[in-house]
Amino acid sequence: AMDEAMVHFMLENPAHVTLRIYNGTGTLVQTASNEDMDAGFHMLMINTKQLASGSYQYVLQAGAAVLQRKMIVVK
Repeated sequence: AMDEAMVHFMLENPAHVTLRIYNGTGTLVQTASNEDMDAGFHMLMINTKQLASGSYQYVLQAGAAVLQRKMIVVK
């Protein structure tokens, strides 16, 4: 990602969704979403403009479900 990254996901039921970004040392650097969402397809944007180049992990949590993925920011 350079300026932004998109996360796409489907909710089978309404849920409270959080999308958090952590740097390589595990420090929380951004909360991209923290909201209630309806069932259906969703896209969330991660603004990477203020993030330094490097490896990050994003954690998407919807209710009890948790998804973790790596992301690389290149400037």
